[in-house]
Amino acid sequence: MTSSSQLTGRVLLVEDDEVIRRTVSDHLLELGMQVRELATGDAFLRAVSEFDPDIILLDLGLPDGDGHDLLFKLRQISSCPVLVMSGRDDRHNRLKSFGLGATDFLSKPFYVEELAARIRLRMRQVAAGSQQIGPMIIDRAAHRVLIAGVPAELTPLEFAILSLLAERAGRVVTRDALAVDLEGFDPPSDRALSVHISHIRKKIGTQSGTHLVTVRGVGYRLDP
Repeated sequence: MTSSSQLTGRVLLVEDDEVIRRTVSDHLLELGMQVRELATGDAFLRAVSEFDPDIILLDLGLPDGDGHDLLFKLRQISSCPVLVMSGRDDRHNRLKSFGLGATDFLSKPFYVEELAARIRLRMRQVAAGSQQIGPMIIDRAAHRVLIAGVPAELTPLEFAILSLLAERAGRVVTRDALAVDLEGFDPPSDRALSVHISHIRKKIGTQSGTHLVTVRGVGYRLDP
């Protein structure tokens, strides 16, 4: 295990399936993270308060309730990133999860290595904190973009792309560099990336105080 693969931070794992819970916990512990496990939602809010996690891994199908209810209650008291893990991966449950404030959604079954990659991305965003460019605020901890105080409804991938471009504002980011840095996502094709960039432009608009430039044959640049 190389040092570059290590992770630090606290993970609250809420999963009723003992095999999945044990597998995920063992892998994250091996990577260097602190893990608190819950098999039900009964002590969820108390664990959030006491353990103060850096990220929460939340199953939707719990024996004593629905994970969506826990997510709703959490967002009344905390902006902690939440990665939902569920076999209920239909469009309705995905959209409901994001609508309630989920940071990411991972369908079961999954590879623990992919889960770790997604956690690594979230932790990097949290560590980077918030960034303001003109009237646009990119809050990596809460995983949201505010433009003059109004939220911009970006998908997780769109947020990741905008966040990476904002980290290097004023500099060209090549398509290859974006593909490499988008940990936890399948590398988008050039065509798909162009579509995502177009969506981001429309969603942040001119009110953001930025100009998202396409540098033909090279990549993209976010200019203040």
